[in-house]
Amino acid sequence: MVKLAVRNILVLLGAACSFSAASAAEVKEVRVTGKADDVRIEVVSDFPIRYTHYTMSAPPRGIIHIIGAEPGQVEPVTDVREGPLSRVVVTKKDLKSMMATRVVAELRKEVDLVTETSDGGRRLTVSFAPLGAGGAAKPARRQGEPGTEPNAAPAAAVRERVAAKPPVVPHVRGVRINGRSVEIVGTGIEAYKAFTLDGPNRLILDFAGARNGVAAKKIDIPHSKVRRCRLGEIPGRLRLVFDLVDGSGPQYSVEKIESGLRITFP
Repeated sequence: MVKLAVRNILVLLGAACSFSAASAAEVKEVRVTGKADDVRIEVVSDFPIRYTHYTMSAPPRGIIHIIGAEPGQVEPVTDVREGPLSRVVVTKKDLKSMMATRVVAELRKEVDLVTETSDGGRRLTVSFAPLGAGGAAKPARRQGEPGTEPNAAPAAAVRERVAAKPPVVPHVRGVRINGRSVEIVGTGIEAYKAFTLDGPNRLILDFAGARNGVAAKKIDIPHSKVRRCRLGEIPGRLRLVFDLVDGSGPQYSVEKIESGLRITFP
């Protein structure tokens, strides 16, 4: 009876390990689309993507961490040389005992990263905007838009129509709690730079050229992972600092919503 019980336990443990391995989160594809300034990186997964991203300047790079996922059978290195993008490197990374897929966009010049999720959060698109542009990167051209058809409008007419539309000035109007998420309410805030710091743990979002419409300098946040939000202006940027609860790791995701941005802490 004892041997039978031990054998059953081992079978159950083996089955559990097999199930865990089979259900491990995985990045299915990392591909580059678009040409010249419309170049983009698309990350495709079989699960809703949680990620962090930031940029570095020496040399210029954009770094994206796909949290809790291993790189599947994706190309580890892709030479691009389109627009600001030179090469894409994909590796496995351990973030404070948490597995992640690290996607490094090696750049020809410094730019801001613009991120957007789709397909139920299973697709992450990373595009590039000039530093301080204060808005999303230029969308890829589709059939029927100026510049794609043989009978497209003359370039001068296209420039005139574009110039007639006033630029959207980024404007942060508020910070609020919505369930397990923190929402930044505003307009034109799709382009931002996000990164984390420790000692103490903080999540920082910078908005180039943004106006601050929040009167308070500090906002207490009743959230299990966040203590408060601090707002301040540095040269050319509006900075939001989220002070994290002790022990909270760097895991978060940011997505665009109708009212601005939503930050989710797992």
